[in-house]
Amino acid sequence: MARKSVARIKSAPRVLLRRRGLQPDPSRPGAKPARPEPERASAPETRLSPAVPEPTARSVALEVLERVERDAAFSDLALDAALDRSGMEERDRALATQLVYGVLRWQGALDYALGTVCHEPLERTAPEVRRLLRLGAYQLLFLDRVPAAAAVNEAVKLARRAHPVWVVSFVNAVLRRVARHGHSLLVPAPDLDPTARLTIEGSHPAWLVRRWVEEWGIDETRALCLANNAIPPITIRCNRLRVTREDLRAALAGEGVTASPTTFSPEGLIVTGGPPPMRTTAFQKGWLHVQDEASQLVAYLVDPQPGEQVLDVCAAPGGKTTHMAQLMADQGSLVALDSHPGRLQALEETCRRLGVTNVQTVKQDATEPFALPAGAGFDRALVDPPCSGLGVLRRNPEAKWRLTPEVPGELQPLQEAILEQAAGWVRRGGLLVYSTCTLAREENEEVIAHFLARHPEYRVEDFRKTRLPSFHLLLDAAGRFRTFPHRHGMDGFFAVGLRRQRS
Repeated sequence: MARKSVARIKSAPRVLLRRRGLQPDPSRPGAKPARPEPERASAPETRLSPAVPEPTARSVALEVLERVERDAAFSDLALDAALDRSGMEERDRALATQLVYGVLRWQGALDYALGTVCHEPLERTAPEVRRLLRLGAYQLLFLDRVPAAAAVNEAVKLARRAHPVWVVSFVNAVLRRVARHGHSLLVPAPDLDPTARLTIEGSHPAWLVRRWVEEWGIDETRALCLANNAIPPITIRCNRLRVTREDLRAALAGEGVTASPTTFSPEGLIVTGGPPPMRTTAFQKGWLHVQDEASQLVAYLVDPQPGEQVLDVCAAPGGKTTHMAQLMADQGSLVALDSHPGRLQALEETCRRLGVTNVQTVKQDATEPFALPAGAGFDRALVDPPCSGLGVLRRNPEAKWRLTPEVPGELQPLQEAILEQAAGWVRRGGLLVYSTCTLAREENEEVIAHFLARHPEYRVEDFRKTRLPSFHLLLDAAGRFRTFPHRHGMDGFFAVGLRRQRS
């Protein structure tokens, strides 16, 4: 990839990728001889000193970024755990959160900017140094309210905690160069083609940008990438088993939380200000559940009725499960399957908090036969299988850097196996809904096409007959439910209804 011509930093060591003292690689042609490491009786130089300083927003963010990259941790879980341990005030917690998600969202653009001013390719820099550079560069290039001197100085302080002096000097030099050149570093080189430019401007992997450009064009892909990099809203669902949406809104306002109604979901509220709704009394009382609007709409596609027998396959963590129970007025039976005991336990806890009593959880591998309850099968079933999550990258930004082009196709056999099992659990005349939070054809349209080829007893359901008249705005030309972050302001979802014929 071509780079802009920017003067190189001369004071930095030539290579920073060796973990053993981060010394230059003597095997590299033209490399300077490695400096001998002094013998030490104490711990290696790269370890933290015994007297660890008090956590700061930046140190916590760096810790979380390390866990996400090194241990493949989920950013939200790692961040929550780190914040709980930190004991920091709300202002610092908010900054740490902004830093973690900002670096992950804009990692591609940050790496391009840093690669322009580093003496060596950024990918040859040690991971721990690269994370520190990204953290500093994000503040310099994306946070106007953070003074440049403060961003550089704080990064240098973090470097001193774990690295030798020459690495500290390197970090200082690189970030000062970033501060000097500023936003010009984010401008792609003029000789790049439009797709390559969008990879940088939209901060998404090249393979994913190419895939979307081929399917939807450059303008649509640009809008999608930018929407994925925007801070998503906190959307909540009112638990109508206990409270109306307007009463919930008023109760939240009393706790300092402002919210506005969602466009399509009659139970949704978008939080516009105040403390996190999960910390409110309303949450503790079970009056609300945090759930994106697109996810809320899936239950309306299933359209479960009070007294029916309903199945939820791959049910945990339970947002759709408890919503369907709510639409059933907590009457009838809702069997929730999942293969992970811990996730089922979390689902059961959610049911208790929301006052849902008609859900029966079952530990079950959804690809294997399942003993049906009494009767001829379920009236309705929801299949929400594991997927690549390409529709929820705005909430899980680390996923776009972990996924590979092969993942959607590799998941297809599992998704088809789960749908195949569920097809036999639905009674004649019953409805089977297949739903994902991915945008990949391999996981959506192709799964359905293969299923229909094997099951002539199933027909695609017309979702325009659902109880929400506005649904036609979210259906594609084939009548399938499709939502996109850049078009609808909600997560990217796909869903198809499959009606089993009576004869």
